[in-house]
Amino acid sequence: MKTLPIVASLLVIVVITIGVYVGGLLPSPTIPQDDGILPSHDTSWIISATKISAGDMHTYQGVIALPTPCHNLSIDTTIAESYPEQITLNFYVTLSDGICAQVITEREFKIEFNAHPDHILRATLNGAPADIQIVPIRADAKEDTNTGDIELAPL
Repeated sequence: MKTLPIVASLLVIVVITIGVYVGGLLPSPTIPQDDGILPSHDTSWIISATKISAGDMHTYQGVIALPTPCHNLSIDTTIAESYPEQITLNFYVTLSDGICAQVITEREFKIEFNAHPDHILRATLNGAPADIQIVPIRADAKEDTNTGDIELAPL
């Protein structure tokens, strides 16, 4: 009779030990860390751009809204050699040091590259997929040589 409580206690200890061991083997959920640059990657970023094409030469220019004036924007392209070519515009946003006003700021960009007229375009923002809205304009649109701005001429 005295052994029943001891056996029951040992059984409870064994069950708890097994539960702790198995729980340690399971992956624990991770909470994404905020790097202070941009909201989490679930936020859909929309980049607006115009496209001018003349043969194989393509120019994309537009704006992207950044959280503060202290955020810097850089852009490069990745061209996958396929048919049609797959072009990825890689946007990178970094935060400068110092105190900065929390005011949404639009940054302009312009990038040119050679590719087939039927190329496929994608965009990333700090490595995460981003939506890019393209407004095509005619190749004969006039470019203002003083400012580099393009007079929009919708198709």
